Amino acid sequence: MAKRRSMRELVDALVEGHRQYWERRFRRAPPTVLGAVEDHKAAWVKERIATARMLFAEEDKKSPFQQGAIAIMAGESIENYLVLDPSKPRANGEMRFVAYDYTEKEDTFNDFYAFLENALELNRALLKSAKR
Repeated sequence: MAKRRSMRELVDALVEGHRQYWERRFRRAPPTVLGAVEDHKAAWVKERIATARMLFAEEDKKSPFQQGAIAIMAGESIENYLVLDPSKPRANGEMRFVAYDYTEKEDTFNDFYAFLENALELNRALLKSAKR
């Protein structure tokens, strides 16, 4: 089994992988929108959450936001987003992270580290497939 990276090493590798992919594919890396703490009260974040709630209601599904989920990663013009699900914290305090595309649950991660590992794996696959 490979040695577990530190969180810092994992984040650095992920950021570098994203930069390489975008530069190789499009010749420049666009700015990434992450749900920073100060963004949680921003109008665009509130609008994104309101839109998600409306879409869940239209499909007669429970919105993760109705159950207390917190937006961790979202963008003003993208359909997918990541939430922290505080509904079932584990004994060690960790909570699940859930990725959605509109109202469809795409994936569930046991912790943020698992999400970052997955994102890095996906990024490496994209980098391999990007045209040079």
